Formats: sequence, structure tokens, C-alpha cells
Amino acid sequence: MGFDTHRTKVPVEVFVKAPNQRTVIIHAAFADRVSAYNGREGWVAAIEKPLPLMPMTGGNLEGQKIEAMMSFPAQIKQAFNQWRVSTTFIDDKSVQVLQGTSPRLPPLNFVLR
Repeated sequence: MGFDTHRTKVPVEVFVKAPNQRTVIIHAAFADRVSAYNGREGWVAAIEKPLPLMPMTGGNLEGQKIEAMMSFPAQIKQAFNQWRVSTTFIDDKSVQVLQGTSPRLPPLNFVLR
């Protein structure tokens, strides 16, 4: 359930292979949406896109890289070499945030309850 499915529950298939390879197929009611990342490049095939197969760039590509990395969490410590812990509030509840940073990737935040 998510943004791409208009908040309705749909079947999802996730295929992963180390290192950093990931394909996600969302079986939405209107059409399937496929995103794939091979460790260097990413693509998306979706009915709302102007081309049948579009390469990912910028933040979309960086996000795919992090999502593929999350499939094999042992890689996270190596990819993000600086870590810090802070405290914030979500819905008036105190939570800790663990943030990893790297010069090559956007920050990665984990919320700890």
C-alpha cells in the first residue's frame, strides 16, 4: 500500500541479489509498475511514464541504490561511514534518530522508538 497504488493494498514482488541488485514489481489494479536497479543503473516501467522504459537519474537513482543496499543490511555500515544519534518528536512522542552520512549518498535516517 502506498503512493503508487493510491493507498490501496496490492500484491508486490521483490527480487534481490547481492550486491545491490533489486527489482520491485507492483501489481496495481490499473497496470503493473516495475523498477529495477543493477548496482549501477536503474529503470522504471510504468503506464504513467512517457516512455515504455525510463532510466532513473538523480535522487530516484540514489534512492534505488539505498533501497537495494537495505536488502543486505551488512553493507550499510560500510557505505555510511559517519553516524550520529539525535532526539526529536513524532506525534508528541520522543524518538531517537540514527543518521548515517556519506559523501557519495544522501543521508540515511532510522527512527528508533
